[in-house]
Amino acid sequence: MFAIEAGGLEKSYGPHQVLAGVDLRVRPGSVFALLGPNGAGKTTTVRILATLARADAGSASVAGHDVVAARREVRRAISLTGQYAALDELLTGAENLRLIGRLSGLSRRSVRSRTAALLEEFDLTSAAGNRVSTYSGGMRRRLDLAASLIREPSVVFLDEPTTGLDLPSRQTLWNVIRTLAGSGSAVFLTTQYLEEADQLADDIAVLRDGRIVATGSPAQLKKQFDTDSLDDVFLEATR
Repeated sequence: MFAIEAGGLEKSYGPHQVLAGVDLRVRPGSVFALLGPNGAGKTTTVRILATLARADAGSASVAGHDVVAARREVRRAISLTGQYAALDELLTGAENLRLIGRLSGLSRRSVRSRTAALLEEFDLTSAAGNRVSTYSGGMRRRLDLAASLIREPSVVFLDEPTTGLDLPSRQTLWNVIRTLAGSGSAVFLTTQYLEEADQLADDIAVLRDGRIVATGSPAQLKKQFDTDSLDDVFLEATR
């Protein structure tokens, strides 16, 4: 069974068609990168798969559940981190994690255990007692991702999670993403950084004008386009 499977996804906003028949398959325990220029439909695809929007046509299942008929089950199985951190700046880092854990239905004991583990994994233990308003951009991003993992999801959606971060912060998140996939979670990543996809992705799909125009592993795509650069693949596929 695929962690994510979609066929024929279409979506329009008024007269503008954003998705024009998107097919995707994501394997459990893998990192899947969806690439494309701004406006290609990446975020719309994520929103449909995460049950935040409904496709006009086509079907999709996530973690074995239909995104329309079983929205609640899908939401229990996934986490979603967008481009902007969704945190309470008046609370400390640890308080943010504990709050989200309790809202997610975890017991107090489980919340304490998961909070401690995630703070250590994301190198935030020393700042756990500080208000989030004092955190740097990289620290906020790490805490936001930690919060999304409080329930140990089977599918993780990351919509341009490293946008605006410096290289050390990006590399920290890369290590976390590798760890997630290694633990069996499927990671669905959208990114504007091609080297990020090249470093992390097991499989890549390139989206242009609402359609998938190239798919394969980084090595397969480079071979297909007769180049050793994913930048060249992207430019040729989206031209």
